[in-house]
Amino acid sequence: MAQNPCTLIHQPLGLSAWSGSSAGMATAHRHQDLELNYVLHGRMTYLIGGSLVTLPQRRLCVLWGGMPHQSIFEHEQESAQLIWVTVPLTEVLAWDLPEVLIGRLLKRGFTIDSMERSVDEPTLRAWERDLALPSEARRDLVRQEIRTRLRRLALDLPAAPPPDAVAFRGDDDLQVIERMARHVADHYQEPVQVAEIAEAAGLHPSYAMTIFRRRTGMTLNEYLTRQRIAHAQRLLATTRRSILNIGFDSGFGSTSRFFEAFKRYAGCTPRQFRVRLAHRERML
Repeated sequence: MAQNPCTLIHQPLGLSAWSGSSAGMATAHRHQDLELNYVLHGRMTYLIGGSLVTLPQRRLCVLWGGMPHQSIFEHEQESAQLIWVTVPLTEVLAWDLPEVLIGRLLKRGFTIDSMERSVDEPTLRAWERDLALPSEARRDLVRQEIRTRLRRLALDLPAAPPPDAVAFRGDDDLQVIERMARHVADHYQEPVQVAEIAEAAGLHPSYAMTIFRRRTGMTLNEYLTRQRIAHAQRLLATTRRSILNIGFDSGFGSTSRFFEAFKRYAGCTPRQFRVRLAHRERML
């Protein structure tokens, strides 16, 4: 059985499926895969793309793992039962899916099906069974079925994304964290400072840094950098723009800072990242 994504940081998960319980992540989690989440029971909330998003039960949610995301629960004893499926981003980009879906995933980080579909749970469980077997024919079949499911999801997406479902309205900490995360999501391409992010939430900078780290396990600067790296990876994967141009477009003030941060969070240089993506696409 594949590992729970809550325990993995920066590692590709590949084509896999598993089910189980999630009780939250200590810090933000990233990987270079598309991730399908299907909540069976309980309440699952992600901090992703500058929003706190509650996943409805029995409605498919698709998110891009390269966007820093973290499940957050109000109480330690809370948990949710889910089915997870992951597909390498390189495979998904080669499927020629509708731009409305790919664009929303790479820019917002997630999208949620507008309706509950009775076929989803048995289909996801069949993928879990098939991917546990040493059969390439079954894996190919699962790929085809996932591609078809994503195309159906794209057909039913509204022209404009609906307002995010925000959880824990009574939790003041999470409300201000969301305001800070939203400011980062809106301004990470600019030379934004911690003081400015704190001001957006109506907090003193030192208190803002304390509350953000206490509830997310990372500093505001780290969250800002992760958003910039996710943007750079998105451009490296989907465009042929120069690496230098991508670094500046992602909000880094110098090439050296871009390369240093990229290697720290991605484990390789931007050029190596692009070469590896191209190699995997040729292997498909």
